Amino acid sequence: MGEGGGKVACPEGQAIPGIHAKQDCERIRSKRTFCGAHQFVSGEIPCFKGARLEPENVCVEAPVAPNQAVVGGEHQANPSVAGVSHTVIVLAVMGIWIYAGLARTRYLVAHTEFGRIYLYLRLIAAECALTAFVIWGVHKSGNKLGSLLGERWRSAKDFFRDVGIAAAFWIIALILTGIVRISLPAPPVNAPAQSASSTPETGDMQKSPSVPSTDSGGAGDLPKPARSPRIPPILLRMAPHGRTEILVWLLLSLTAGFCEEIVFRGYLRMQFAAWLGMPFGILGSSVIFGLGHLYQGRNAAIAIGFYGILLALLAFNRKSLLPGIMSHSWQDILSGLLMGFLRR
Repeated sequence: MGEGGGKVACPEGQAIPGIHAKQDCERIRSKRTFCGAHQFVSGEIPCFKGARLEPENVCVEAPVAPNQAVVGGEHQANPSVAGVSHTVIVLAVMGIWIYAGLARTRYLVAHTEFGRIYLYLRLIAAECALTAFVIWGVHKSGNKLGSLLGERWRSAKDFFRDVGIAAAFWIIALILTGIVRISLPAPPVNAPAQSASSTPETGDMQKSPSVPSTDSGGAGDLPKPARSPRIPPILLRMAPHGRTEILVWLLLSLTAGFCEEIVFRGYLRMQFAAWLGMPFGILGSSVIFGLGHLYQGRNAAIAIGFYGILLALLAFNRKSLLPGIMSHSWQDILSGLLMGFLRR
């Protein structure tokens, strides 16, 4: 390989001749090796943070961060991960879900009998279906799930580092989102927010950034009056009650944490950023995230949209969705359990 960085034909798994030492990519500075559309590292070849040289000088794929890519041997910021038509379909599906969610909430407000577990399972299926369609579109465009997830764990140290980041972010986000929520005018006591709500049953994106809001779930009976005008009664109805419902809620929260981060902070943020720049990617994906929770009421949608901005900033700065997935899941679990306690 010559000076200045050359391109070396290097199918994955094939050794590169002339390389002798195993090194961490953060200490590598000089040349580049590319295998197809992916950047690989070996010896004195620079790479994305996190790539490494395996024993026997075997090429190892460098994880591409959510805002980076290697295209034609050159580094490209804010790459598109899927086709425009695929994104249009994803946005259209979300629009239908938002509308159907508002109609569904009106139904649930008028009917006190419905099964929470059935509702949770339907939402899990809907979240997974949308995420599968997103991943399919990404693969169809020649990309991988790793292009959405960003940097991944390669050691216990990496894992515990992200746990610490997620925990710190969770606390800070709770405080900031709570301030936003409290600063908004409370809805009239006799005009519950569920008129602008929807049930997660329709598959609309569920999540809840601030303690007063929850994920999607189901519920049974309408609580007597709501404890606070800031907590839409529909959320209390959807909260889990009993061991079985709590267990299914945990599964729902974990599903939402993974799926919604892939869809919003991964897919939509990167697509919008590729078209109009990263600021719009962060803002645009967060606005849609908030609208997806309009079933919780206007104030909740605004607060959750703000929470989405925080999650997008976390993903952008950490160059990974993993801390956000953990924090998102924890928040959904906490919100559901707290709502379940309040409805007793």
